[in-house]
Amino acid sequence: MCAQDHSTEPDRVTVRGRRLLGEVRRVDQLDAAARARMFQLLHEHFESVDEARFHADLDEKQWVLCLSCTDSGALQGFSTAMALDLELDGVPVRALFSGDTIIRREFWGERTVGKLFLRFALDQHRRRKDRDLYWFLISMGHRTYRLLRIFFDSYWPRRDQETPDFEARLLDHLGQLKLSLIHISEP
Repeated sequence: MCAQDHSTEPDRVTVRGRRLLGEVRRVDQLDAAARARMFQLLHEHFESVDEARFHADLDEKQWVLCLSCTDSGALQGFSTAMALDLELDGVPVRALFSGDTIIRREFWGERTVGKLFLRFALDQHRRRKDRDLYWFLISMGHRTYRLLRIFFDSYWPRRDQETPDFEARLLDHLGQLKLSLIHISEP
């Protein structure tokens, strides 16, 4: 059993850093110009970014964690996210998925995105206190994977601990679910 959460916009989740303002926005409230700026930012930093695939992936998500310059208001980074509510072995779970994430190099080291994500995750947990919250991170590199170690005491897989049975089944289930969502949303 699985359901995507289409609840109302999270309480205004914002974080103001030294040079970046972070704000959570609903994907369905983004205008064409905001979507174009997001694609351009991703395209500037990654090779072979397909615009149709970008928009399909974005439409699958519910939220964008936007990072804008405090001086100019220009978009300097973003991360996409979605929440799924499911039950595994009779245990209710809320899983957060992170999608595309990019921050302009000159803003690396800013802590705004981490603080914004933590506030967003706490807001998600507050909304569904009846279930445990898991972050299902699909990472292409070790720098991103380090976030698990930085933010959480318990995370899997990890090299110094065996993954507990429930979490192993949950990882497998979420992986299969995420792959089926990718397959369904491919153009």
